[in-house]
Amino acid sequence: MCTEKDAIINWSAPIDRVYNLIRGTNLQPGATTYFHGKRLKIFDAKPIYDFVGGLPGQIVNSSADGFVVSLKRGVILVQKVQVNKSSKIEAAEFAEQARLEIGDRLGE
Repeated sequence: MCTEKDAIINWSAPIDRVYNLIRGTNLQPGATTYFHGKRLKIFDAKPIYDFVGGLPGQIVNSSADGFVVSLKRGVILVQKVQVNKSSKIEAAEFAEQARLEIGDRLGE
């Protein structure tokens, strides 16, 4: 059984490893990262291999579809998240509520 300790995202890992962690922990317990001291669980995401972003864990784009996080050799489009123990929400809604900006980094 996968625990929350097993589900912490290492944004410096290769894109396939991060994507598979997110897929493998969706529905429980969710892949875990942090943003401004708050626990952020990622549930739905899509890998994009042909896009070069910034530093590992850095937000490089945001749209109505979600927000895009940079990794080695690609990026991940994050589509559904959960902050702390609240309900799951669309990543675009979280980005707006948290005032997520291009250049912000997850995992801090």
